[in-house]
Formats: sequence, structure tokens, C-alpha cells
Amino acid sequence: ATFAAAPLTATTLAAAAVSTLLHLSLGNKSSHLTARSLLLRLGITEILCREIEQQIREIDVISPSVQLLALLTASQSVYLGQSSHYEFVALGFVTRAMRLHQAHAGFQRHCCAAIHALARRSDALAAAAADAGAVTTVVRALRRFRGSSEAVAQLQASGCGAVAAMVVSAVGRAALEAEQGLTLVLSAICEYESDSAAESAVQLCGWRVVLEILHLESAGALASPDGDSAEVFARLLSGLVWRELLPVLRRSLKTHANRVPLQAICLEIVASLLCLDAVDLSKRKQSSMRIVPSIESAREVLQMLCALLSPHTLASSSSLSPRSSSSSLAASTLPLSASASSIKQRTAPTQPSQPPPPPPPSSSSFFSFFTSRAAAKQNVVQKSVRAAPLSAETTPGSPHYHHHHHHQQQQPQQTPVPLSVALPAAVAADALAAAIATHLLAMPRRQSAISLASLSQLTKLDAALRSVILAHGAREMEVRHACTRALRRIAVLQRMSGR
Repeated sequence: ATFAAAPLTATTLAAAAVSTLLHLSLGNKSSHLTARSLLLRLGITEILCREIEQQIREIDVISPSVQLLALLTASQSVYLGQSSHYEFVALGFVTRAMRLHQAHAGFQRHCCAAIHALARRSDALAAAAADAGAVTTVVRALRRFRGSSEAVAQLQASGCGAVAAMVVSAVGRAALEAEQGLTLVLSAICEYESDSAAESAVQLCGWRVVLEILHLESAGALASPDGDSAEVFARLLSGLVWRELLPVLRRSLKTHANRVPLQAICLEIVASLLCLDAVDLSKRKQSSMRIVPSIESAREVLQMLCALLSPHTLASSSSLSPRSSSSSLAASTLPLSASASSIKQRTAPTQPSQPPPPPPPSSSSFFSFFTSRAAAKQNVVQKSVRAAPLSAETTPGSPHYHHHHHHQQQQPQQTPVPLSVALPAAVAADALAAAIATHLLAMPRRQSAISLASLSQLTKLDAALRSVILAHGAREMEVRHACTRALRRIAVLQRMSGR
């Protein structure tokens, strides 16, 4: 019906065909799955590359072609790390088409989604996208389209995801620095702060950019010739002070309290920054510290961790003695660098090395599917609730029912912290305790006693970490080791108050 009034030409026929294939591939029913697998077996990537190359100036043809390419690339069953020749060709064509149609916001969003889906598949594709100039093109699209509409928020989320996928390349980081792209991503994080699906996706993908660069800095990949990685990262930030990020992270954690993937990424950023600060403190480089340069800033981070973990603190955690949780582990001898590197690998040891593909999209947009894919990658722990048999206290109409029901409302059953949040929170607590101890040892005795007395929430953090051990320590060795190291450091801090 859309193309009935237009004359039947090769362009209109191609646009109708690609639009039909796109609609056949959307959804999560068996017919959509069959259509998607058939298209991949028929070499649809090669066909779409040819159509984009031949009809690159026809927006009606290449817009559904790029959208279909993004959908099929994100949902295919080929494991990450593997890529084909036509995926490299597609990156060049999509980047070129994005430059030719800069005024179409919807098409720019589809192109950002396609670059995101392709570049994240392997480091070679990410490097190819950066070599084709995709970083500069995407950052300029992010700067050109700003607003409060849902479509613009989706474009910002797709663009930030594409930048996060390409920043692993040295060429991509150089282009990001030249365009001041990291400052633009951080401004998008501050602008789109609501808990809607589109704006929470901006937060998720935007913080992923910061996290990827932090992982590179932790690994030493950003080191300058004189070995100073902070100088290189300061140029990427274009003058932004690290301590300004802490209130933004706190607002993200508070606003999106029910979005576990976003909580996990924000905590990973906090843990990475704390580990870097702890290493700088051990090298007596207090001037280059990022978020805990003083005991007052450490108190703010402590309050943030306690506010995040306190709702999940179990009542039975107080019965866990320090010796029973840490006597059989030698985790306190591990360096902080091991804690920082463990954040990068958040998958459980019992999981297979090649996870199965996530479920296909359930709506008609690639954007909603990709945000659900990001959520599916997190290891969310769900607690099953079994129905108890009816008794005199739980049966409506019984004289004890109202009293029992009122008592249950006063003491709700608390759920354990999700696993994807537990590991970065434990690593952050470990690094924070190390930084606090180093600050206190550098102070005079009287001043350190006063500062330690102001850290009254260390007791809450101690109970929260014991709850994490009770919830995940039996199955997750990394979580148990990080919590044990943090508990030992907190115990040392508590003993320091009586010195």
C-alpha cells in the first residue's frame, strides 16, 4: 500500500522488497525466527551491501536496508569474535551513507545502530569502523541531534553504544579526542536522566563508553611515553574533573534503582576509579587521585555504597563471624590490580565459554531489542518464592490473620543483591577500605582518630558485605574473595580506632 501510488521502478521495487523483509524479521514468534534464519542462510548481508552501494542516494531503499542489517547482525547466532568479509564491507557503506544523509534523524539512528551491532562483534570490525571514520561521523550526529523526544534519545543511545564499541581502537580514541566526544557523551548522560526506556538506554550506553576507557587505562593501554596514563585520559575528558562524575553516578544509581545492568556498569566505574586511586596512593601520587583525594570524599563514596547495599542486607548476616568468612581464604594477599582486572570478567565460572544467543526482539524497533539484549547479558539473580500452605494465621477471616498480615508488612522479606552488582560493589568496598587506611596512616594520631570516628557507616558496609557472602559466596569465588579482602581491611580500620 505504501508504494502503490508510485510508479513501478527498480528503486520502488527494491524499497518495497527490503521493507517487506524487515517486517518479516521483526518480532519473536516462530515465523519471524524462521524468516531471520532463512535470510542469513541466503546471504542477505551481501544483498544488502549491494543495495546500499547501488542505491546509496535513495533514502527509501537504504533506510530499511540499514535497519535490517542492524537487526540481523545483532540477533545472529554467530558468537562474538567472528566476522565475515561482507560485515567489513557493510561498515564502509553504512558510514558513507551516514555522511550523505546527515539531515535525516531516523536514518542516522539506524546507521548508529548498525555500526554498534557490527563493531561490537570483534576488535577487527571495531578497528575497521574507526579506520572508516565512523567515530567522527557518529559523534557529529550526536552533537547535531539533541532534544527531549524519544526518537532523539534512541539516537543518542545507539550513538553512544557505537562509540563504546569503537573506542577499543587507537584510531577511534584519537578521533574521540579530536572531536571532544567523551565530554559530549557525558553531557548526554546528564541531559537524559529519567527512568524511561529510551533515556535509561542513553545512561547505559553512555556509561559504557566511560567504562571501556577506564578498562584501557587500568590495562595501561592509554599510557603516554612517560608512563602517565592520567595525562592521556585528562585530554580525553577535555578538562572535566573526575570528582564531578561522582554526583552524576550517584544520581544514576538512585534514579535507575530497578535497572540491574545500569547499576552494575555504574558500580564497575566506581570500582575501577577506586582501584586506580588505591594504586596511586600506594605510589604516593595523591595529586593524581580521581575520586577519593581526601577522607571527606571517601566518606561520600562510603555513603553511596551503603545506600546501595543496605536494602539487600540480610538479618542473618550478623551471625557470620569474620573468622568463618575469611580464615580459609588467602584473598587479602592479592594485590588491588587483581581486583581491578576481575571487574572486566563478570561471568560466572560455571557458565560455558560460548553463551547461547539472546532471545529475538519483541517489538518493531531495533533499539528496544538491543537494550533488552544488553539486559540479558547481565547475570541477574532472581529469587524464587514458593507458596506456603494455608494456616490459621494466613487464612483470611481468621482472628490471627490481621495481626499476622500487619506483622508481615512491618518486616518485609529482603532479597539478596544481584550477582552482577555484588562483584563490582565488593571490589569497590575493598579498594575504598584500602584508600581510607592509607589516608588515615598519613595523618597524625589525633586527627586520624577523629576522621575514623566520622566513618560510622563502616559497620553498615561490614554487614552488607557479609550478606553478599551469604548470598553468593558459596558459588562465586571472585565475589567471596573480594568481600573477604574488604572485610579484613574494615576489621583493621575498626581496630585502628583504639590505637
